[in-house]
Amino acid sequence: MRKYLAIVGVIFLGVIILGLAVYVDCQDERYTQEVAQKAAAHDKNASSANPAEKHSQENVPNPERHALSWYGWYGFFRWPNGTTTWAIILTLIVIAEQTRQTRKAAEASLKQADAQMFSERAWIVIKSKMSGYEPNNVDGFEYNWVIKNTGNTPARIIETQCRYEFVHALDLTNLPLQPQYPAPIILNGFLLPPGDSADYQTYLVSVNTAKVISRLEEEELNMIRMGLYNLRVFGYVKYLDVFEKERESRFCEYYVWPSERRRYGDFRPLLGIPADYTMHT
Repeated sequence: MRKYLAIVGVIFLGVIILGLAVYVDCQDERYTQEVAQKAAAHDKNASSANPAEKHSQENVPNPERHALSWYGWYGFFRWPNGTTTWAIILTLIVIAEQTRQTRKAAEASLKQADAQMFSERAWIVIKSKMSGYEPNNVDGFEYNWVIKNTGNTPARIIETQCRYEFVHALDLTNLPLQPQYPAPIILNGFLLPPGDSADYQTYLVSVNTAKVISRLEEEELNMIRMGLYNLRVFGYVKYLDVFEKERESRFCEYYVWPSERRRYGDFRPLLGIPADYTMHT
């Protein structure tokens, strides 16, 4: 709609300028004829008068003197300078509008290409694989996670890693702005087709000492059960999609102990933490 209004506006302006140019040309023609008639009448009177009589210069018609009073706005529409200037201005307006429309078309094409890439790209989801898990003093120090390609094209996995921590409940959401992960598991472009998944494992560490906890004592289990301490995990996966663009998915979860309402324990998304822990690109 705006495009057509702009075109109509340019045409309307051009018609106005053309009309004014025609009007000014008619005025110039009429003035020239009047000057010619006055000059002819003056010459006729001068030939019949006494040659010794001096005539005042002010009585002689002077086109330039009268033209100055018109120059204020007539000059903008007089041929050829005025109309040429307006032709240039209108041409620049048309070029500017064409440039704007070309830019809009390019932006639309880019958005369409991005939408196509968005729909066809690989999407790697990383999450816990600990459904139904309940901490114990036998194997409570291991954490398993899964990465799955939920997109429409294959992905090449670069690396992945998680940090599994035993943390005081008061520090559950007290995290640095930037995640600090252990050394990554390098996968060197491991191919993951759409719908496929891969599992990985890490070990529990103390958030205070950063040492691996090889066994959860009964006292520590009771503290988790009572909510005084928590099990917290955050991790990431990096990969390449079919467009050779590097992507990354991150997650952060904490363990929720079974209760009367929850028959099985599970890891749930941890809220109230810095955005970098759950970003996706």
